[in-house]
Amino acid sequence: MINQLSNTIGNNLIVITILIIINWFLLSSNTLAQPIDNSRREQQVFQSIEFNTDLILENVNSVEKQQLKNEKYAQMEESGFKFYRATNHLFWQDFANDSRLSKFGNANTKTWILG
Repeated sequence: MINQLSNTIGNNLIVITILIIINWFLLSSNTLAQPIDNSRREQQVFQSIEFNTDLILENVNSVEKQQLKNEKYAQMEESGFKFYRATNHLFWQDFANDSRLSKFGNANTKTWILG
């Protein structure tokens, strides 16, 4: 009986040790989000949206361009969905070259993600 109890305790210690090692490995890996400096983020977002919109409206006359931009920005303000659809380029600017992307597939398994 004492022998069985000691075997059970030994097995439990092994399992607990393995779980601790796995948790330590997962918590120390680079798949976790890394802190970023957001001090200039708002300005970068505005500039990127403006630049991207100007590229899309490149061949439009200046009066119509301003009207279309105002309409686009008003629609983006209506809902989160419309904002994310209109700023998909921001996602890819932030994430396309992120080292974590390679941990979730390769060139054959990548899919297009749209906001």
